[in-house]
Amino acid sequence: MHEKARTLVATAGVTFALVLILMQLGFLGSVITTATIIYDQLRFDLLITSPEYIDIRKTGTFPRQRIHQAAALDGVDDVQPLYIGLNVWRHPSTLRGRGILVLGARHPSEVFKLKAPGQPDYAPLGKVNAVLIDTNSRPEFGPQRPGVETEVGGQRVRIAGRFTLGTGFCADGAILLSDEGFARLFPYQGITHANLGLVRLAPGVNPKQAARRLSSVLPPDTWILTRTQISNRERRFWLITTSVGVIFGLGTVVAVIVGVAIVYQVLSADITSHRSEYATLKAMGYGPRQLAGFVLQEAVILGVIGYFPAIALADVLYRVTSQAASIPISMTWGRGGLVLGISIAMCTLSGLAALRKITAADPADLF
Repeated sequence: MHEKARTLVATAGVTFALVLILMQLGFLGSVITTATIIYDQLRFDLLITSPEYIDIRKTGTFPRQRIHQAAALDGVDDVQPLYIGLNVWRHPSTLRGRGILVLGARHPSEVFKLKAPGQPDYAPLGKVNAVLIDTNSRPEFGPQRPGVETEVGGQRVRIAGRFTLGTGFCADGAILLSDEGFARLFPYQGITHANLGLVRLAPGVNPKQAARRLSSVLPPDTWILTRTQISNRERRFWLITTSVGVIFGLGTVVAVIVGVAIVYQVLSADITSHRSEYATLKAMGYGPRQLAGFVLQEAVILGVIGYFPAIALADVLYRVTSQAASIPISMTWGRGGLVLGISIAMCTLSGLAALRKITAADPADLF
C-alpha cells in the first residue's frame, strides 16, 4: 500500500508539472492564433498601410485617394478602404466606459468574410447610428441584443444586429458600422483618410510582383504588404513586442523549469526510498550505466503515465478558459506530441540527476 501511495504521488507530481506546461503552451498558442484573427476574416491579396503602422490597433492613416490610384493598376480587381479605431463604449445601464474596437466599411460584404448567427445582414448599417456588435464581445459591455441604445465616443448608437469576428488580445469587443458612421465617431479622421486598403487581384496575378508594381506607383506615404507579410508581422509583434507574448513565452520556460524541479524531487525521493535495492545491485557488480538504465525505464514509464491525466485535465481547463475569456485555446495533436516528448525528456533528465547520489556513494554507505 505504501508503494502504491508513492507511485500515486510521483504520478501526481508529473501530471501537475505537465499541466503547467500545457497551460502556458496553450496561452502562447492562443497569442499566435489571435494575432491574425481579424486579417483572417478580411478579403484581400495585398494590403495598403501607412508607414506608421504598428499593429491592427495602431495602423496610422493614408490619403483615401491612394485607394483609387491602386484600383487603376493593371491586374487589380478591386480595392476597398477599411477604417479602424479604438473608442469608448458606454454600458447602457451603468454608463461605465470600456474600450472597444471600431470597424468601418462602405461595402462590408466586399471587405469581410464574416460569420453571423443566421444570414449576415448589413442592410441596417445604412443608418448612420446603427452598429453590429461582435458576438465575442465581453459581457461587461452590457446588453448586446438588437435595439439596445448607448454611446460610443459621446455619440448615440443603436445595436442593429450581431456578427462573429473575434479580436483576440487586442480588444475586449468590436463593433462594425458604415464608413459614415465611423466618421461620426472619429470626426478628426473622417473618411478622407483610410487605415487599411484591401487589394484584391485578378485571377493569376502574382501577389509579390503586384506588390512591387504598386510600391513603385504609389507615393512613399503608403506601404504594400502581402497577406503572408502582414500575418508574419502581426505574429512577431504579439510574440516579441507586446507584454502578452513575452509573459506567456517566459511562462512556458518557467513552467518547464518548475516541471523539471518537481519531477526531480519526486524521482529523487523515490530513488532514496529504494536505496537498499540500488545498493544491493551496486554490490552485485552493476555499473553506473546499468543503474541508469533502471532509472531511465522508471522515468519513461512515469512520464507516460503522468502524461495522459495531464492531457485530460488540460483539455478541460482549455475549454473553461476559452469560454470564460473568449479566446481560442484548444488541444492540438502537435502540442500533445510536443508535451509527450517534453514529459519523457524531463523525467529522464531529472531521474539521471537524482541518480548521482546513488552512483557516487559507496555500497556500504547505502544500507
